Amino acid sequence: ATAVPLIQFLGLGWADGSISIAREHLISDLLADSIKAEIKQYPAASAVRMLFLTLSGERHRLGLLMAAALFQQQGIACQLIQEDLPLAEVPQLAEQFQIDAVALSFSSHFSATQAKKDLVSLRKMLNPQIKLIAGGQALVHKAYLPGLHICTDLKQIPKLCQKEFGIRTIKGL
Repeated sequence: ATAVPLIQFLGLGWADGSISIAREHLISDLLADSIKAEIKQYPAASAVRMLFLTLSGERHRLGLLMAAALFQQQGIACQLIQEDLPLAEVPQLAEQFQIDAVALSFSSHFSATQAKKDLVSLRKMLNPQIKLIAGGQALVHKAYLPGLHICTDLKQIPKLCQKEFGIRTIKGL
C-alpha cells in the first residue's frame, strides 16, 4: 500500500512529461522486482491458490503485483502470470494450476467498457467454483457484475480474504 503514492507520482510525471518513458519504466521495473521479492517472503499458510494476471491489451501490472503481495501476506498461494494474457487461455490455466480464484487488474489506461465485457466473458468461461476478483482504476465506477468480486481498494483485501476464503487476517495493512 505504501507503493501507491509512488505509482501515482510516476503516472502523473509520465502524463505531464516531467518523467521520461525510460525512467518511468526503470522505476516501475525496480518496484515490480521489490514487490515480487516481498511476495516470496510470505509462504502460503492456507490451501487457497490464486492466479494473478492481466488480459491482452493491459500492460500495467504494478497494481496487480501489489494486490498479489497483500493476498500472499494473508496466507494465500499466489501464482503470477502478470501481463497481456489472451482471455481464452485463462480457464485452462486455472484448471491446470488447480486455482481457487483468478485475480485481474485493469488500469485507468484500459477501457472500462472492454474490462466489463472481458469479465462477463471470463465469468462464463471459468468453472463456477472458481472465484473471480478484479480491481483497478478502470473498475472504480463499474456496477455489480454477478459472480465477480470488485476490489478497487487494496485495504479491502483482508476482509475479502476472510469473507470469501475464511482466512482470518494474518497481517493488517
